[in-house]
Amino acid sequence: MTLLIWLNSLMPADVSSVQSEFIVGIINDLFDWLGMSIDQSLLSTIVRKLAHFIEFTVLGYLYFNISFNRNNKNNFVLAISLGIIVAIIDECIQLFVDGRAFMLTDIGIDSFGVITGSLIGLLIYSLVKKKNINID
Repeated sequence: MTLLIWLNSLMPADVSSVQSEFIVGIINDLFDWLGMSIDQSLLSTIVRKLAHFIEFTVLGYLYFNISFNRNNKNNFVLAISLGIIVAIIDECIQLFVDGRAFMLTDIGIDSFGVITGSLIGLLIYSLVKKKNINID
């Protein structure tokens, strides 16, 4: 997942925009079908930021699972820390790609995604552990 995130950041802005606009087009068609409209610029921003959040939520969940497979509950903080480091590196990569930019807001969104994914992992872990205790 880390590699996928970084590979996405290596795409020039025009290539990245084509991907985003594909999703924007689908959502816009849905809005049209529902008889609604939305500002295209706003929708594009929402799609891009939501993509950041989802990518990093998955990353946080995966990092959480790696840390808990080592049976060390203190690694929860490590999982979040690693995810935030990936977010910072991700934005730094974009400094060297045509049309891309380093954005602190994206680091914030990415970090929130990592924390959310880690918390989802913790919730699932807690529910499974509780269920196993009740069965025994």
